[in-house]
Amino acid sequence: MFLLYELNWRLERCLVPLFSGWDDKIASIVEAYNPFPHLIEIPSATVRPDVARYKDLDWKSIAECWIDLTFALARLAREDQDEERFRHWMDQLKNLKGRSEDWQARWFHEESLFHLFRLDQERVHLTLAQWPEASAASSIWELRRAALLAELGLLDEAERIAQRTLGILRSRMQPYSADHALFSQEGLALVLLEGIKANSSDYGEGMLFESRDRLHELERYRCNPWVEIENLEGTVVGVAPSLREWQQETLPGFDPGHQTTNTNMSAGLNVNPILPAFALLRMAEDGALLARVGSVNRFSETLLTATRWIEPHAPLWSFTSMIRLAKEKELLRLWDRAYVAALPPEIVNRLFDVLFNSLVQSTRQLVNNPGQIDVQWRSFSQRQVKVASELLSRLSIRCSGEQREKLFDQAKQMYELPLFREHHLLHDCTKALFKRLLTYGMSRDQIIQRVPELLSLPVLGDTGVETSIIDTWMDPINLLQWDYRKKLPTDLDRSNWTSPIENLNRLVYSGTPEARKRASVRLAWLFDAGGLTAEQSKAFGEALWSRVHEQTGLPSDTSFLPYAFLSLPEPEPGRAKDIYRRYVLSLDFVRSVQWQATNGNKVQSITFSPGEEGLPELLLRSTVPLKPPSLEDKQIFIDWSLDEAVQILRKVIALWDEEKQALTPHLANDALEPLGGVSQRIEGRLRLVSMALLPRMAGAEDADKVAVQQFMDEIEQTGVPVASALPMLLYVNKGLEERVANKISADLDSGVQARARSAAHGIRLWIEHAEQGSIPAPPGSLLDKLINRTLTRKPSALNTVLSVLRSLLNQHPGAFSERQLDAIAVSLQDLLDDTQLPPHGARDREEQIASLLPVGWRPEYRWLAARVAYRLFQAYASRDGISFPDVLQRWKLACANDPLPEVRMAWLPEE
Repeated sequence: MFLLYELNWRLERCLVPLFSGWDDKIASIVEAYNPFPHLIEIPSATVRPDVARYKDLDWKSIAECWIDLTFALARLAREDQDEERFRHWMDQLKNLKGRSEDWQARWFHEESLFHLFRLDQERVHLTLAQWPEASAASSIWELRRAALLAELGLLDEAERIAQRTLGILRSRMQPYSADHALFSQEGLALVLLEGIKANSSDYGEGMLFESRDRLHELERYRCNPWVEIENLEGTVVGVAPSLREWQQETLPGFDPGHQTTNTNMSAGLNVNPILPAFALLRMAEDGALLARVGSVNRFSETLLTATRWIEPHAPLWSFTSMIRLAKEKELLRLWDRAYVAALPPEIVNRLFDVLFNSLVQSTRQLVNNPGQIDVQWRSFSQRQVKVASELLSRLSIRCSGEQREKLFDQAKQMYELPLFREHHLLHDCTKALFKRLLTYGMSRDQIIQRVPELLSLPVLGDTGVETSIIDTWMDPINLLQWDYRKKLPTDLDRSNWTSPIENLNRLVYSGTPEARKRASVRLAWLFDAGGLTAEQSKAFGEALWSRVHEQTGLPSDTSFLPYAFLSLPEPEPGRAKDIYRRYVLSLDFVRSVQWQATNGNKVQSITFSPGEEGLPELLLRSTVPLKPPSLEDKQIFIDWSLDEAVQILRKVIALWDEEKQALTPHLANDALEPLGGVSQRIEGRLRLVSMALLPRMAGAEDADKVAVQQFMDEIEQTGVPVASALPMLLYVNKGLEERVANKISADLDSGVQARARSAAHGIRLWIEHAEQGSIPAPPGSLLDKLINRTLTRKPSALNTVLSVLRSLLNQHPGAFSERQLDAIAVSLQDLLDDTQLPPHGARDREEQIASLLPVGWRPEYRWLAARVAYRLFQAYASRDGISFPDVLQRWKLACANDPLPEVRMAWLPEE
C-alpha cells in the first residue's frame, strides 16, 4: 500500500497519468484494505482495523494512502469515461468526504470534472451548487472551483471566489519567509484572474502590468505558471512523435557495388515522447489554468495539439478536451471526412451520446437564458451549441438510422425555436445539422417520411416568423441533395402532405415577399420530385405567376434564377419560354474595363466583381441539352437558331475586342486572380461559346467562323485554359483536328491543374459531340492519356479525370476498346489500395510517409473511383464474351463495407 502510494504520488507530481492496465493491479491492492469498516463495505477487504490480526497497523497512514489511491483510480476512470468504474470508486469515497474538508473538495472536483468531460453542464451546475465553500486551508480547491465556474461562463462568481482566495493566500504569507506552496497558489490565482478580467470591457493594461509584475517576482521562486506553460508550448508542437525507436545503418556489402541496410526497432512502446502532452493537460486541470476563459484564448492552440498527441492512447479524454476548447476553426480542420470515417464504431456511439446530450442541454440553457448570447462567445452553452451542431452534423455520416432520426428531431425543434432564428450568431447551428442529414446522412426513404414535417416548418416572413439577418437563415429544403430521376413510390401515402402544400400555395399567392420566396422554393422542390398532384401543380403555377416583374415579365419576389421558370408550372404552356427568350437576348455582358475621364482624357480602369457574370449561365442553363433526357426537356428548353447564336457570339467577340488590350497583361500574369471575377468571366464566356453557340454555327458565314477562331486563339495566348472549348471549333473548321488534339494532349500532361482539368473536359465533350456524327472523332491516344492519368494517380486534377471517366463510361461506353477497359481496371486496383484510410490514430504517421494521395483527400478519391468501378462493371456487363476483372468484385465488396455512405451508394443501381 505504502509503495503504491509513493509511486502514485511521484507520478502525480510529475503530471504523469496512470495508464490503462495499471488500474486492475492497483485496485486489487486497494480493495484488499478497508480502513473505514464502520462507514463503507468492501467485500473483498481482509485487512481491516476491526480484525485483531491487523488492529495495531498504522491505520491513520493507511487511510491517507487508501484515500489517495482511490481518488487516483476514480480519476483514471473519469479520464477513460468509464462510468461504471468511476461510480464504483466515487460511491466508496462519498461516505468519507465529510471526514475531511480536503477530501470533500476533492470529491466534488472529481465529480464536476466527470460531468464536464461528458459535456453534461446541467450536472456540473448541480454539483457545483452542492460544493461547500472551503476554508483558507483549501485554497487550491477553491481556485479549481473558480476555474470550473469560469469555464461554464459564470465569470462574476468565478472572479469573486478567485479574488477572495488570492486575498486569503496573501494574508497567510509571512515577511522574509519564502513559502513556495503559497507562492505557487498565488501565481495560479493571478493567472486565472488575468483570464477572467480580460473579458471585462474596463480591463486595462495597468491591471495586466500589475499582475505580470507580481508574476515576474514569483518567477525567482519558480512559481510563475506562465514559464511552465511556455516551456511546454515549445515542446508540444506539430504531429505526435513516434513511440517506437528505430535506428538504420548502411554497411558495404561483400561484393563490389553492393550494400546492406539494417533497421533495428526497439521492442514495445516508449511513451516518454508524448508525456509532455499529458503533463500540459494535467497541469491545466490541477492548476486551474484555463486555456480559454470566456472569449479569451490563451494557450488553447497548444492544448489542442496536446489532445491530438494523446488521442491514440486516451481517445475519449482527447475528444472531450478538444470540444471543451471550442477552437472551432482548428477543430473542424481536424474533423475532416477522413478523420470521421476512420473513427471506430464504439467511439462514434460514445461521441454521439456526449455531443447530443450537450446539444440538448445547451439549447435548453440558452432558451432559458437568452442573455448569454453575445458576439464574444463567452457563454459555455453558446460555444457548445455551435460546436456540437457542427460535429454531430459531420458524425451523422457514421450514425445509425435511429441516431439520425433523433438528430433530425432535434434539428427540427431548434429550427422551430424563435431563439435560433432571432439570433443570427446561431443560424449556422440548424444549417449544419440539416445540411448533412439531408445529403448523405438520412436515406431517401427516411427523408420521404419526413417531407410533411419539412414542408410544415415555419416560413420566414409569415406572421410572427422573423429574423435579424434574412440571408443567413437557411431553409432546409435548399440543402436537400435529391436525385430527381428516381420517382416517388406509387403507393406512397401523401394524405398528410395536403395541408402544408395548401398553406405554401397560399403564401406564394398572398404572402409577404420573403414568405413567397421561401414557400416557392419548397413547392418547386416538391414539383421537381414529383410530389405534387396535377391540381396542386396548377395551383402552384397560378400562384407563382400572380406577381410578375415589370421589366422581365417573369415571376417576381422569388429566389429563382430566370431559367428556373422554364421547368416550373405556368398558367399556359410556353409562356415562360417566350418571355425568357426575349428577356435573355436583350441582356448584355458585364464590362470589366471602364473608361473614366481624368483631366479631359479618357483613362482605362479595370473593375472587379466576385464570381462569374450571370448571362453566360442564363444562356447555357436554358439551352436544349445535346441529348435531352426526355421529349419534355426538348420542349421546355430553348434551341437557339443560327441567327440568335451568331447574334450572341458577336456580342462576346465585340466586347473582347474592346477590352483585350487592357486585360491581356493581367490575365497572362494571373494579376486579376487575387481580386477575382475577370478571368472567371472569360472562362464563362468560353463555355457559352463552345457548348451553346459553336454546335449551331456549321451554317454560319465564313467571317463569323474566322472571328470565333481568332477569339479562341487570343484567349489561349493570355494563358486562360481553353482546351475544353477547342473541340467545338471543329464545327466551323474540321481541319483543326490535329491542332486541337495536340493542345489537349499537352495540357493533360502539364502539371497545371486548371489546364489538366480543362483538357479532361475537352476529351469528354469531343467524344460526346463526335458520337452525334457532327464532328470527327478524337484520336484514341487522347483517351489513352486520360486513362494513364489514373494509372499514375497524380493528385493534380485526378478528381476531374475520374469524374470524366465515369461520365464517359456511363453515357458513351462504346468509345472504349477492351484494352482501355482493362487499363482502367488496372488503375482501379491501385486506387483501391491507395484510397484506403489509415486506422484511427495512425494518420499523423501515415502523412509523414511519402504517399501519392494525401489522407485528407482519400475519401473524395475513393468515392470517385468507386463510381468509376461501378460504371466499368456495367460496361463489361454490356459486352459479350469478356470476363470481369477480379478487381471489380473487390470494389463491390469494399463499397458494401465502406464507412462512408457516398462510397456505399456508389455501387447502387440508379433507377
